[in-house]
Amino acid sequence: MAQETEDILRKQILEELGKRKQAAKQRGEVFDSNNFYSKILDRNYQNGGYARSVVTQIKAMDKTMHNKADSFAGYYGEKSFVVTNKVFFETIDGIMARLGLQEEFQRLWDIYMGRSVGMEQEEALNKLTELLEPVYIELRMMGFSHQDLIG
Repeated sequence: MAQETEDILRKQILEELGKRKQAAKQRGEVFDSNNFYSKILDRNYQNGGYARSVVTQIKAMDKTMHNKADSFAGYYGEKSFVVTNKVFFETIDGIMARLGLQEEFQRLWDIYMGRSVGMEQEEALNKLTELLEPVYIELRMMGFSHQDLIG
């Protein structure tokens, strides 16, 4: 039964992703994962990336990602009310390491951020989106919402 539930959830997440990609395409935009990229370890940025720097600066690394009293609480996944920011980033790092994606992410991210050359930024963004999709899906399967990941 657990596998069946997992398969249903994965199908729902993939359908949602497909709709987001289609909507972006209809608007003539490159589909991207909004701020999801900022949560991935960036070795060339202070504190490991923009999101990590913000959380470090406000001294919230050991606090939960979100609070149920927040007016936007309905957009967040249940997991984000119990997981600290530190554990969230460590979870992302673990998935990236297990899937062997960190080096390619860094290469593409550096191109997209204008720190390196090798392809057009739009192409790098498309490749980043494809590269990170399994990470996004796995995090969603763990109980994080879309808003947890892109907000």
